[in-house]
Amino acid sequence: MGKTHIFRCIIAVADPNRGYGYNQPGSWYFSILPYIEEQTVYDLYWTLPDPVFKFDRPRPTSYGPLADDPRMRQARHTQIPVFYCPSSRAPAANELEWPAYGFWRGTYFGCVGAGDMYGGRIVFADGPITKGEWKGAFAVKKHVPPPADPPLYTPVRLKDFADGTSNTLFLSESIVPTISGWGGAIGETIYGNMGGALFSAYTTPNSSIEDRPNGPCPQTQGDNEYPAPCLSNGTTDGASGSRAYAAARSTTLMPVDSSRAI
Repeated sequence: MGKTHIFRCIIAVADPNRGYGYNQPGSWYFSILPYIEEQTVYDLYWTLPDPVFKFDRPRPTSYGPLADDPRMRQARHTQIPVFYCPSSRAPAANELEWPAYGFWRGTYFGCVGAGDMYGGRIVFADGPITKGEWKGAFAVKKHVPPPADPPLYTPVRLKDFADGTSNTLFLSESIVPTISGWGGAIGETIYGNMGGALFSAYTTPNSSIEDRPNGPCPQTQGDNEYPAPCLSNGTTDGASGSRAYAAARSTTLMPVDSSRAI
């Protein structure tokens, strides 16, 4: 189940005060690159350390990982072994034929807490909670669309783990879509999306309850081998949305049953 890989990732982000990642709008995958001997790859993502919207930068994004730019394309196409669980299908190709979008899917994602990615409730029936009450180690701030600059991320430090590190869910495996084209937010580990680089403890690991990503599910994109139940929230805005959640899932434990995908 890739425990060695997970341990190395935990070590890589154990000191969140050191220099990388708070202000960048990509996923935590970028933040830890300098700590896992991948500084060269991190430097190829040359817009990330300066997260402001600029019209003279390569598109489709001005400060994210997507761009029809040779340096950023090289970074996205570089395989990082620590991101791939040995028992999974990863690295799995994702739109490599598209110069501005292609990358390799990874198999780990970080826990945002017990609710949505902002630490809030999923549905009204969850009851009243204070803002951010369910925030976990990888909770994020609300998405700000261009041309506004992205919000500065407030890091969650080890001392903020109220239950202690031994009782805090940090990282999990994920299941990787099998198609080489776009499979929706699931498996898009270079993005800070629910089901991409992030998951929620709102449901139990390998839950039979559908994951609720924003955007299409892998099955509706033609992935007939993806086994986890999935129900789209019906929006393509994968980086935001308070209703989205996705469970921790293991390739070795997940039964093959995609009949509930919509």
